[in-house]
Amino acid sequence: MKKMIKFSIAVLSILAWGISTAQSTETLEEGGFGGPAFQITGLGGNLAIETGGFGGGYLTNNFYIGGGGYGVDASGEGKVYTLGYGGMFLGKEWMTAQEKLSLNFQVMGGYGGVTKKEEGIKKSDDVWIARPKAEVEFAVTNWLKVGVGSGYRLVVGSDIPAVDSQDLSSAFGSLSLRFGSFK
Repeated sequence: MKKMIKFSIAVLSILAWGISTAQSTETLEEGGFGGPAFQITGLGGNLAIETGGFGGGYLTNNFYIGGGGYGVDASGEGKVYTLGYGGMFLGKEWMTAQEKLSLNFQVMGGYGGVTKKEEGIKKSDDVWIARPKAEVEFAVTNWLKVGVGSGYRLVVGSDIPAVDSQDLSSAFGSLSLRFGSFK
């Protein structure tokens, strides 16, 4: 429980810092975006494809906030793992939306659930997620960006026997489509 409280405080501190920095240094940019994301990742020692979606809005020309949800299933050696989570993210573009290429850094913090099924026995628990991600995006049109990136999904708080953070946490490679109004 102490780990979850410390984790929550850390994520909330990052969110508060990002919002205060954005409000004090840049002008307001109106606009929203959203789209699907696909990630190659690991879960329970198995390779898996994680899918999800996200949406958000710009707080400034280069700083954005939003939310997303993701899910992944993996099976191997008679075990089936399922992980689903959602949360809020903050992001920063290092090149403006007017450029063809942009580099984004994003931090997501959230909550979810994990299930392990083995020999007909199903066990579930709640977990906390932190997910930093770096991504290069290419502006295909003024309303579509294609992103390729990588990151790490840190999962803490599972009390399922023989399932620890190492089974659930993993690096990932991502492909995303971001639809919106990009000037």
